[in-house]
Amino acid sequence: MDETDWPQDPQLNIFRAGVWELSLNGEVKGWLTTSISPMRVLPAFWLKAERM
Repeated sequence: MDETDWPQDPQLNIFRAGVWELSLNGEVKGWLTTSISPMRVLPAFWLKAERM
């Protein structure tokens, strides 16, 4: 899918190629990675959007 002309949602910028550390009571329990992908949305899949 060609992403060059896809609009970017600025509210999702914090999640672009993100890596988050998960901890409980100061002890690391794991990591979470996030990415943003283009998608088509209704009506009729004409609108371009992004999803996490």
